[in-house]
This record gives sequence, structure tokens and C-alpha cells, in this order.
Amino acid sequence: MIPNLEKQDSVPCTNSALRRLVSLGAVPVLDEKFRACIANPAGCVFGRAGELIPDCDVLLAIGGDGTILNTVTANPDKPVIGINTGRVGFLTQLEGGELDRLDLLVQGRYRIQERMMLEMEVGPPSGMRRWTALNDIILSRGYNKISELGIYHCGDLIVRHRADGVIFSTPTGSTGYSLSAGGAVVDPSLSAILLTAICPYSSFNRSLILPPDQVYTVHMEEQGDMSILVDGEMVRRMDAGQDIRIRQSPKRARLIDLGLRDFYKNLREKLILRR
Repeated sequence: MIPNLEKQDSVPCTNSALRRLVSLGAVPVLDEKFRACIANPAGCVFGRAGELIPDCDVLLAIGGDGTILNTVTANPDKPVIGINTGRVGFLTQLEGGELDRLDLLVQGRYRIQERMMLEMEVGPPSGMRRWTALNDIILSRGYNKISELGIYHCGDLIVRHRADGVIFSTPTGSTGYSLSAGGAVVDPSLSAILLTAICPYSSFNRSLILPPDQVYTVHMEEQGDMSILVDGEMVRRMDAGQDIRIRQSPKRARLIDLGLRDFYKNLREKLILRR
């Protein structure tokens, strides 16, 4: 169990979920740092997360979509299920009032959805760094600072954007920042890479949906630097003249589906009809 204690409802939700899991015969496992938050630790195992996670069958993330993203990218080989204590919770399977349905999880009555992820390489070949994203990779100079970025494939220019930045998104991430920037919604069962400009200074402001089996190079074509964000977390700066390469990751996210709601029901309830 991986609760995000920054969310107001995470502690009571964690305790309720723990009681439910123990009553079903499961053995909840938590990092030692969460011990003080647990009202009744009977039936739980505490220890160091790095040592406990390899032996866990499922990772239960309690928080919002950011908690899910962090859990998945840190543990791409483990099935992950989320309980929403955030706002939208588009990636979560359960709300705080649905903990009785944890019986489906314990009884193995679920399927695993595999979702494509992105991989980014930054730096010269001698010092390459790599990051993996489930939602998106964002290049941005921040508010009111236009940059000129060229996006290439096999040395050929695809598009050149003068914009506040660009977003490379997976279908899973198409309902995140890319959507706010005017991007399309793509069913997460598909494999594709979405390229969306952020406030482009151009009459062309549509997303490009690119094939996932190619490598795309981004070149910053003027002086300055940009922030690189991976799933909402800034990971480094990009300097003028530096290239980054983005491709489909060989890793696949594994999200548990209890069969309670599908993508389109989530889309209607949490985005289209949300007030």
C-alpha cells in the first residue's frame, strides 16, 4: 500500500482499506514511514519499500493521478490499482466509498490493462540519461516565453513550432495536460504518440498523432533553455542546441481493471459531465 499523505483523505482511506483487506485474508504491506498513520497495525507487515515491493502481488496506490503515475513509473513490472483521494482520479479504479469492492482484487477477479509508455533520452551519446513516462513529456520555457522547436524524424523536419512549449503524450496522458492544450482524446488501448503545441504562435494549432514505433528528435533552435517535465515532475533543463529523443518505451504500465467502469464511463463522469 502506497498512500499519498499530502491528500487530506488518504489516512482515513488507508485505514479503511487496510481493515477491509485484512478481513478478506490479504496481508497489507507498508513502508515503515507509514506506521504512525495506521490506527490498528494488526495483520500488516512493515519494512523498507525497496525490500518489500519485489514480493508483493499488487501495488495499491492511495491518492490522485499523480500518485498512480509515480507508482507505475517506479515499478513498471508490478500491477497497480488506485483508490482516489484526490480530485479527478482519472486513472484510479475505486473511490473512497467503494472499498467493499476490494473483494474483487483479493479474489483475483480482475484483468490487467497494459498501457504504452514513453522513453526520453537527453544528452550526448557518451552521457545519455533516460526517463520513462506514462502520461507525458513536456518541454516548456514557462509563462510568456516563446521558443522555437523543431521536431524531426530520421533527420527530416516534421513540424517547427513557435510556442510556449510542446507536449509529447501517450493515449493515457491524452486526457491530461495535452487535452487542456487542445489535444485529442485517444483511447488508452491504442498505441500512438500525440504531439501538441502549448499556445502556438501560429494558425496551425492541432495535435499530430504520430506512429509509436519511430524515434522523434526535438531540437531547440534558438538561444535560451527550457524545462523538461516527465509526468509533471521537472527532471532537468534543456540547453540551446541540445537534442532530446522520444520514443515508445519497451516497458508497459500494468493497471488493474476491476470491471466497474470503462474508459468512456470515466470520460463522461470525470471530464465531460464534471462540474
